Amino acid sequence: MAAFRTRSCVLAVKLCLWLTILSYTTDCVGAQLPKVNPDDSSTIIWGELPPVPMATNMTSPGSRPSTLAAMAEGFVDLVQPKGLPLDYIQFALETVYNETSYYEDNWQTEMWKIMGLFVGIIVCVLFGILYFIILPFVGFIFSCCRCCDRCGGKRVQRESKHMGCSRVTLTLFFFCFTGIICAGMAFTNVSNEFLKTSVTVFKDTADNTLGDMESYLGAVNEQIEYMVDTEYGYVDTLLTENLEEIGDEIGGPVGDYLLDEGGLQQVLDSITNISSTFSEMERALNEIESLRSELINQSTILESELNQVATNLDAINQECSTCISDIDKLVVNVNYTKLPSVETQIDGVEEASMLATNITVEINTVLADIPSQITDMTSNEVQDALVQLDAAEKEVTDAFDGINKTISDFVGTLSDAKGQLDDSWEDVTVYSQYMYYALIGVTCTILLIIMFNLIGLTMGTFSYKDVHPMERSRMSNAGGNVLMAGVFFTFVFAPLLMFITCVAFFVMSLGTLTCEPLLTYDLLRVTIDQPNVITEGYYLGGVVLDNSSIPLTASGILTECSEGSTVFTAFKFDAMYDFDSIKQKLDELQTEFDNITDKIDPKDLNYDFPFAEFADDLNKLRDTTELGSINQTQYDTLLDADITGLNLTEYANKLQGIAEDPGTPVSVVANITAEAEAIRNIQDSTVEPMQANTNQIQIQLDALMALEEQLDAQINQTIDAIGIAELASNSTADAVLNISEEYAERLLGYGYQFYYQIEYQVKNDFAECQIISSLYAYSIQSTCDYPIASLNTFWFTVGWCVFFYVPSIIVAVKLAKYYRIMDEEAPYRAPKKSKKKKKQERRESDEEMPMDDMDHGTGYVAPMHGNNGHQQVSHIQNIRLHCVGPDNIRLVDNGRPTSMMPQQNPHYVPDEPILAYNDLGRPMAPPPAYNPGPSKIARNKLAVFKEMLKDQEDNAYAGPSTSTAGGASRNGVLFGTFGDRQMSFEEGEWYQFQNTSNMASALQRSISSRQPSFEDRNPWCRQQSSIDRGWLWGRQQAIGRDKMWVL
Repeated sequence: MAAFRTRSCVLAVKLCLWLTILSYTTDCVGAQLPKVNPDDSSTIIWGELPPVPMATNMTSPGSRPSTLAAMAEGFVDLVQPKGLPLDYIQFALETVYNETSYYEDNWQTEMWKIMGLFVGIIVCVLFGILYFIILPFVGFIFSCCRCCDRCGGKRVQRESKHMGCSRVTLTLFFFCFTGIICAGMAFTNVSNEFLKTSVTVFKDTADNTLGDMESYLGAVNEQIEYMVDTEYGYVDTLLTENLEEIGDEIGGPVGDYLLDEGGLQQVLDSITNISSTFSEMERALNEIESLRSELINQSTILESELNQVATNLDAINQECSTCISDIDKLVVNVNYTKLPSVETQIDGVEEASMLATNITVEINTVLADIPSQITDMTSNEVQDALVQLDAAEKEVTDAFDGINKTISDFVGTLSDAKGQLDDSWEDVTVYSQYMYYALIGVTCTILLIIMFNLIGLTMGTFSYKDVHPMERSRMSNAGGNVLMAGVFFTFVFAPLLMFITCVAFFVMSLGTLTCEPLLTYDLLRVTIDQPNVITEGYYLGGVVLDNSSIPLTASGILTECSEGSTVFTAFKFDAMYDFDSIKQKLDELQTEFDNITDKIDPKDLNYDFPFAEFADDLNKLRDTTELGSINQTQYDTLLDADITGLNLTEYANKLQGIAEDPGTPVSVVANITAEAEAIRNIQDSTVEPMQANTNQIQIQLDALMALEEQLDAQINQTIDAIGIAELASNSTADAVLNISEEYAERLLGYGYQFYYQIEYQVKNDFAECQIISSLYAYSIQSTCDYPIASLNTFWFTVGWCVFFYVPSIIVAVKLAKYYRIMDEEAPYRAPKKSKKKKKQERRESDEEMPMDDMDHGTGYVAPMHGNNGHQQVSHIQNIRLHCVGPDNIRLVDNGRPTSMMPQQNPHYVPDEPILAYNDLGRPMAPPPAYNPGPSKIARNKLAVFKEMLKDQEDNAYAGPSTSTAGGASRNGVLFGTFGDRQMSFEEGEWYQFQNTSNMASALQRSISSRQPSFEDRNPWCRQQSSIDRGWLWGRQQAIGRDKMWVL
């Protein structure tokens, strides 16, 4: 019976042991030990399993450029918005499993279908391939074309009025493109650092995962030890002790039944009360006997003391015969030796107490013999059960040792793997450093092109002067050459960078697309979780449970583990390990325990008690004490009598009064006083203690009489209890059988409790696998967030740079044209005019042209002093002025425009002659030429001006300092008025000068007052600046000494 019970427990423990091998990570700590419920011995209070902690080091170290990684992932999502084609993957796996020749027959159709599913990625890869192939070819053709003075290679640039605006616009665009490429280069460096960090994170992730698994296996071992050594060990110890102590386990309850239900406890309690009464009696009798002896001794001492006092008082009376009387009454009045002894009663009480004790001992002996009788009855069955229990314990220990060895071997394997990882990590670190340097080379390649762009842009911009394209500075020309060098290196390195980007994008985009399906388990659901895809039935069911029909899926395992399930539930081990079979084994143990109860026969138990003898012995107790033989009257007579013949205190006071009487002779006063004091001392030290003893004896006698009456009642009560117990003993046999059955049920209950506890722990507490899902998510997340994300950021940033190389090349080529020195001048090409514009110009030629924009151009004009108030001018000859500046200065030939140069930034031409100096000693050039235009009013003004010049031709004057009535001269330049009125440009009045030197000086005076500002109108040209910056001119073609500037 016990053997079957232990075997069932062993099966339950084995189940837990084998389950733990299949779990992954926990961390066990100490747990509470199980114990039997003190209020119910049939119930075990179980402790909790050591808790299972979460995985450690879940936070990945190192920084992560999340924004840059998100941009790369966003680009992948943009080109592949539908993600992985999970449905097609499932279809492909099912097709390959069920029909292996399908793809061989339909490979073209399926290839196009796959290309359609990955069309975004394929288009990007094809674009990269075309970029890689076409760009070198385009660069070669472009170079050859430029070598043949084509494609912008010829050093000729046509000037236009929008030339400056175009250059600034191209500069801004080029700067923006270069800045974008520079940002991409910086992000490439960031991605390189990120990739280096990813290598470290991978090492940390591997170390943490291996460390967690190693720690978990150790924790699994601790859980096994807890379940085997603690829980099963406790049950095994409990069963062993119950079997070895079966006599106490059954005989004890039988004795308890006889005491409680059988009335023996009441009998024992009554006998105990009788024994207590006897003890009280014995104590009282001993007290009486002790006090009696003490009184006798005290009376002897008192008699001696009183005789001495009487002798002394007789001596005093010899000197004073009438002083003291009643000396003869100083004697002991009671003879305490006449008090009867109670030794006989003491012996009787002791004998009666022994009789009562014998009854108690006899009852207890019978009760104590019951367990030994039960032990003898079941000794063979118990021994067999203990042998089987030892065998089961050895079986459990062997099973645990085997599993422990397996775990130890696996831990050793993990340790070896970790050691190999540590050993090989030095090589990985070295090669990762090489990769780091290689990617730095990629970054430096991008930086090289950026440096060419920035250097060329800086040299060209800061050295640029608004001169003729053939007269640009050499630094500007060098800036253009540097830009073209940047274009050359772009053509050289851009295809290589695009190849790297294309390969990395194709691989990493697929890796990025697999991250989310792996985290959401969608990819698992369409691959290994699908039945009849990889193998027949369910793949994991066949691998883990050796039964492919069991629907065990990876997504199901991870989902249940994430919800806090145990390994048994998540891995569906209920299909392999059936707890109901263990329960059936326990049910079979019921028959074996019935056999044990059958061995316990109440008829063979000796639990009969001689109740009649007990009653006879109790009746004898009354006579055995002999308390009735005590002479109470004699005790009362002796104890109530006065101890002395007179009151010693009164007598001492009487003697004190005699000593104080004046009539008493002085010679005896001291003696009388001393004897009075002696009598008082006798009263205090002897008489009063004797009086107390007599009182105490009286009290003990009264208590003894009360105890005698109490003893009679207790004896009668005990006899009645014995009668009740005798009647109750008839139902003891049924109680013995019931107690035996309860014992068997309790032992079987221990087995069932262990079974339920194991089942509950395995299904709910043992090896919670939440850490499995955590480690899975942690591994996938770390791989996606670091190695894959770092490579994503790399191809994204490099592709960023390569993408903006194309507009950078275009803008750089166009911008270099504005910086390089041209070899020849572009031929003139008259602009085409529309009919509408021509019609508008004809209409405007007949209208008056306002000259409001000349309001801000009037300089200071001093009044002219002369006899006739007329200016002296030279004859106007044909003038041709070639001006290059921001204002389109027209060439004037006989008053008509011939050409116009485009607007450019003004600057000095170093090889031009200095016409004059201003007040600050700076060289200056003449003001812009003024063309009145083809309008009628302008022609009239010109005719008046010519007539005026003809009238004043003979009166021209130029001197260092001359004053006349009509005008004045200053610094050799003649100023004046016409009709006592200052001539102005707005009125169409004109200045004339004999030579250009006088004209320049006059104009210096005129323009020093304020800066002229003219609006650009179609028929005129203007030039704008200040005196400190100088009036900046274009290039003067040929101005003779006899020619004149016309305003």
